[in-house]
Amino acid sequence: MGPPPQLVDELTSRARDNLAQARLSDGSNVPAETPEQRAAAIVPRSLEVQTIDRALLSAALEACELDSSTLSYLPYMQRVRASGRYSERQIAYIGLLHGISFGYLSTQIGDLVCSQEMMADMQRAAASDPVETP
Repeated sequence: MGPPPQLVDELTSRARDNLAQARLSDGSNVPAETPEQRAAAIVPRSLEVQTIDRALLSAALEACELDSSTLSYLPYMQRVRASGRYSERQIAYIGLLHGISFGYLSTQIGDLVCSQEMMADMQRAAASDPVETP
């Protein structure tokens, strides 16, 4: 089903507002966006939605006291990079969007009852989730 459109709009707006604080692979910050860049989509909406969904999975893993960075975030970002479809700026944005979404969703998730089956399902989902390549 995916996150509600209003939530996607809010989280993507926050990420775009803070994009100049994101880091490129060489350690430098992403250059500030021009008005023309800001007016255009930075990545397909489907990838933004997928990234927010991944952040929710990461937040659930953390709520169950599992290492979301190793199990979810890092493999996801490796798949984004390996797809070869996105520039350094786009990859930095996806990483930032995941982080902002993770922070927000972690506060919204509440208490989870983390059964062994649920944790195994989340780990399988994290390992098999493909990167959207529209």
